[in-house]
Amino acid sequence: LILILLFVTYLPSQICAIKGSTVDLQCNYTHPDREGDTVIEVTNRIWFTKEQLAAPVDLKADPDYAGRIEYKNGCAVAIRDVRESDAAVYKFRFITNHPSGKHTGLPGVTLSVSAVELQVVKRERRPSGTLAEMTCKSKCLPDRHPYIWIKNGQNVLTQTSSPFSHTFSSADRVSCAAAGHRQFPSPAVCQLSFTRYMPNLPSVSLSSSGHIVEGDPTTLTCSSDANPVATYSWYKKDASDPLSKDSQLVFKSIQSSDSGEYYCKAENVLKIRTSKVVFIDVKYAPKLPLVSLSPSGEVMEGISLTLTCISDSNPAANYTWFKENEKTPQSSGQNLTITNIGRQHSGLYYCEAHNSRGSHKSAIHLTVAASKSKHDVQDNEHHKVGCSCTAAADSSVCFFSLYEVISANTFSSTALFISISSKDILLSVCC
Repeated sequence: LILILLFVTYLPSQICAIKGSTVDLQCNYTHPDREGDTVIEVTNRIWFTKEQLAAPVDLKADPDYAGRIEYKNGCAVAIRDVRESDAAVYKFRFITNHPSGKHTGLPGVTLSVSAVELQVVKRERRPSGTLAEMTCKSKCLPDRHPYIWIKNGQNVLTQTSSPFSHTFSSADRVSCAAAGHRQFPSPAVCQLSFTRYMPNLPSVSLSSSGHIVEGDPTTLTCSSDANPVATYSWYKKDASDPLSKDSQLVFKSIQSSDSGEYYCKAENVLKIRTSKVVFIDVKYAPKLPLVSLSPSGEVMEGISLTLTCISDSNPAANYTWFKENEKTPQSSGQNLTITNIGRQHSGLYYCEAHNSRGSHKSAIHLTVAASKSKHDVQDNEHHKVGCSCTAAADSSVCFFSLYEVISANTFSSTALFISISSKDILLSVCC
């Protein structure tokens, strides 16, 4: 097999996008013009974030991106109405007409998504209303990025840096948007009067709207309307210490051990409020399977033997057993049972655990030994033997024979039974 050189480079490799906007992912790829007599042509191009049974899932076929993907010239792709759940690592893969001409560019483009957030820093009662100082920010924008301030749907000031002070009435609704992204404003803030009130029941949102897969970036966000503004903390159920003292709990690369129940607390000087519990169920491919034998120990001809395969996975794994050099599976299930086992069953056996996230294999070599004769004596065993004697009346010479006891009723009343091991080679005269 002749390998050809294929390359993908990403420009840039990290992007942060405003929630609701359109983001372009770009790359360059190269391949030889020809290999021998074959003119190299690209037959397929895809972008993907997920794999199913080790095969990349094209963004256009992913229901989480339905109607929002547009492939452009070369290897560029546009994602419209970008959501926080779109935060992921995106990879480009292309396939050529050459047998070895398939390539996925690594490490890919890391996409982060952030909404624009407005926060009221302080308020001051004035005869004309409430003077409020506010900040507007997004994790995707620099601190001095200009913002547009919006009151009751109308621009108050444009191209101003955060923070921003203005006098509002109790009926005003205020929001902000990043310059250049006016159509994606922050949630509106209302009730800007000087009345103090405890936090409302906190609401919890999850960045992913679909399955949470091991390795994905995942963010939990806690929000509550309060005056003074609430501070937040995040907890995992049955743990006393907070995981975060921010409105967001961020998992850069979520793991299976992060599965569980989470909740947040919103607190101001008036009261602490606790949110409802949200359950995170992390999906992951099977871990390396463990294989066991029953019964354990040396495998002898004629016994019934069961091989068992166990793998940690979510969702639960299905299992398939194979024997080396045989195409047909030996069994579909967690157990493989071989009755009346023989020498022909010796060999290498594979257990494959698989689910919708991927698969993993383990192998075990089975050696079947010949069954032992009933007259074989093991070094670590003791056997009963019988000793019988015959002698002439006028002689002191005694003849004896030594034999294995098969059952107690095969010996006469004159038989003497002793217990010896196979290490004992000294026999005593018994008459």
